[in-house]
Amino acid sequence: MLNPAFPDGAPNWVDLGTPDLDGALTFYGGLFGWELLAGGPEVGGYGMFTLDGHTVAGVMTVPEEQSSSAWSVYFQSSDVSSTAQLVNQAGGRLAFEPMEVLDYGRMGGFLDPGGAYFGVWQPRQNPGVGMIQQPGSLLWVELYTPDVPAASRFFGDVFRWKTEPLKVEGTEYVYTTVHPAGTGPELSFGGLVTMSDVPAEAARGPHWLPYFEVEDVEGAVAAAKQLGGAEALPPMEVPGVGTMANVTDPYGAVFALMKPQPRQGGEGARRGIDESLIGRLSGPGTVAPMLINMVTEDALDWQESALCAQAGPEFFFPAPGSSTREAKQLCGACEGRVACLEYALANDERFGVWGGLSEKERERLRRKEREQG
Repeated sequence: MLNPAFPDGAPNWVDLGTPDLDGALTFYGGLFGWELLAGGPEVGGYGMFTLDGHTVAGVMTVPEEQSSSAWSVYFQSSDVSSTAQLVNQAGGRLAFEPMEVLDYGRMGGFLDPGGAYFGVWQPRQNPGVGMIQQPGSLLWVELYTPDVPAASRFFGDVFRWKTEPLKVEGTEYVYTTVHPAGTGPELSFGGLVTMSDVPAEAARGPHWLPYFEVEDVEGAVAAAKQLGGAEALPPMEVPGVGTMANVTDPYGAVFALMKPQPRQGGEGARRGIDESLIGRLSGPGTVAPMLINMVTEDALDWQESALCAQAGPEFFFPAPGSSTREAKQLCGACEGRVACLEYALANDERFGVWGGLSEKERERLRRKEREQG
């Protein structure tokens, strides 16, 4: 998927803290074909890893005495300050206060009640990674936590995530997947794992693990070793899911590799954020479906003529602080507005009606929904 559109709560950024930027480029460039777009002094040298011209991750130098090398996962928020309040109310902690990153966006760093760090990115000029679910880019995220039910409650309070138990075929193991509110498990983007189930990861403490897609897991593990990395978990095939392995880079940052198993119906019907929910608002060719559509055709009839579907996200979801006057006028003139609002409140807040409402109106509707729920 190129130029993905991210709903609130979805992972929209990952970055690497490393003691050796040149060494990290050699490793990840050799493994994934990434190139480095170096950052200037105005961003503290924070750079971008790119693949075929698309941003796939951020990277920064972190002295060894300051912190160990690690990958961090960020989740989208339309208001990082409000998210910080929700984190506090749900029992989490601030790692650092929400901050401006020039005109690119706002970010915050947090710890969940189990101690796992996660970031939040509120996009402005930088919408997030520009490629996902392609070889060499982010595919999935996974939390290793001492208490899966507690983590489910926490992130449900903060991001309104929903969870679903998934029994792994051929085993008694039950894996907990997470997906955006108002959708089904077909739209899952990550999972929650009890640390004690995976001793190799438990030794690292609570953390989020990014998965990057590859075409050959065993070959990628061998390449990682040749480049100075190490195998953390050997390749394993999970029926109905795909083949995966965990590796560390030369400086100890752990990440996972995965070759997903195509779903029945072909590549166009495989995993991810549903085209009908996001791609419809992103213009032709910008977002490919990741998973089979879980919404019935009857439920989508009113969307066919929705004006927001024809206008595209740049018009209907302007950057924070920008005027929504034109979007509101378009939304008010749409014959499907009533059905859209009802559907948004009951199922998915990403629909176009939210582009035509002010933040004050959005919050009032969200509060009403919470009170009714």
